[in-house]
Amino acid sequence: MNKLKIAASVAALGIMGAALAQNNNAFSSDVTLRAGGIFPLNGGMRAASNFWGGVGVDYRFPTQSFHIGNNSETYLSADWFFRGSNGTGGNVFPVAINQRFFTNVKGTNLEHYGRTYVSIGLGAAFIDINGSQTEFMGRGALGVEFGPHVIAEAVLTLSGTTRNNASANALGVYLGYRF
Repeated sequence: MNKLKIAASVAALGIMGAALAQNNNAFSSDVTLRAGGIFPLNGGMRAASNFWGGVGVDYRFPTQSFHIGNNSETYLSADWFFRGSNGTGGNVFPVAINQRFFTNVKGTNLEHYGRTYVSIGLGAAFIDINGSQTEFMGRGALGVEFGPHVIAEAVLTLSGTTRNNASANALGVYLGYRF
């Protein structure tokens, strides 16, 4: 358990360090902090609780480095799904490399709020529910930017199942702030 907390902390510090090294301005719209609720879909997470808390950080890579299409961006996401603030009762740490595609679909209800986007990603989920194990994970998100700083996002996370019947299969609803 403590090893997972340390690994997640090191990953978060690495993301922040990379963001600081990229630019003289420490907060250059490359880092987003998110918080919200996590709703487990099945398995050990749901057996532990029907509602979890979630926090996350995203680091957007400079578009000069990674560029797929004119209207997309690559980013690294690291999350913490928790049942209790002290880490007892289970934790999940999904980490993924993602591609965000801005849709700007005209005529949608969200269009007048800001830019809309979808994203997909692949990575690993460090699952600590009745024993620790790492599983391959996929991630998909729908989001909207309410201006240059505030975002709302719905994230679906799917992973393999551990030997203790736990997985990172969950739907997260987040509100975030992009620096």
